[in-house]
Amino acid sequence: MAGKTGLEIALIEKISKFGGAFRKPGIICCGPQGIGPGRASPRFKTPRPFKQIIFSLGSAMGYILLEGGAEFGGKMAEPDRRALELAGGAGARVSIIPAAAAPDNNHSRAGKNGKKWFQSLGATHVAVLPLIDKISANDPAIVSDLNQVQIIYMLGGFPGYLEKTLCQSAAWQAMLAAFNAGAIIAGSSAGAMVLCEYYFDPSAGKVDPGLGLIEGACIIPHHDTFGKSWAGSLKRLSPETVLIGIDEQTGMLNDGPGGKWQVYGKGGVTLYKGKLKKRFTTGNPFDLSIPNP
Repeated sequence: MAGKTGLEIALIEKISKFGGAFRKPGIICCGPQGIGPGRASPRFKTPRPFKQIIFSLGSAMGYILLEGGAEFGGKMAEPDRRALELAGGAGARVSIIPAAAAPDNNHSRAGKNGKKWFQSLGATHVAVLPLIDKISANDPAIVSDLNQVQIIYMLGGFPGYLEKTLCQSAAWQAMLAAFNAGAIIAGSSAGAMVLCEYYFDPSAGKVDPGLGLIEGACIIPHHDTFGKSWAGSLKRLSPETVLIGIDEQTGMLNDGPGGKWQVYGKGGVTLYKGKLKKRFTTGNPFDLSIPNP
């Protein structure tokens, strides 16, 4: 994505603790923050108990597209074209959520770039939703739009702000309902991070509970550039969590045989669990069930 994101301007200075319990299948959660932003020597903290939102996984459940950043250019066309194909083709309705780019007032430009990008791939019904804060996340008009789309795409930016905006909102519930009815939920960088059970918020220097669509996981975006520097500390401190390192201009989509994940785009996906490490590239379907070390 053009311009700096919240991840790119954040420096990781110290990681000291990371933990927390996992949930049962079918539970979608978003919870309170660990420690307050702006404190010295930020630490990973075990999340406090979640407020649970029950979500029934129906037979028409859609797909999830996770991308590693540097969206809207180059090889990122491969996963995005595949998503359009799965959603029904060029006529599929695509809604872009720019909330993660709102803290640095980049949401308008980023949203326009996203719209132009999907149009360049042939999409004929692309809209940028004015979902940029908690108020708009509960706007009935936005909720109505989300109930009718085939692809919901969340841009990169500031993961902590995005999670707080969507957590327990009407928009997030509408997104889950659309997903349950067959829609694709997609996100790049911060937009992908918050979909997991945990996400790292570099601007605050802490790990928090995410929106919980992918259980027992934490995404490392921009893995082939600066993101890979996170892996060493995280894999030692959280051996029970699957860390998903996704390269830039690369996406992973659960459209493989038996719902396995497949890699699309320029690079690959690297999974970490404790001391174990596995890398997957195009043509190698995989799942997230890495055995305990």
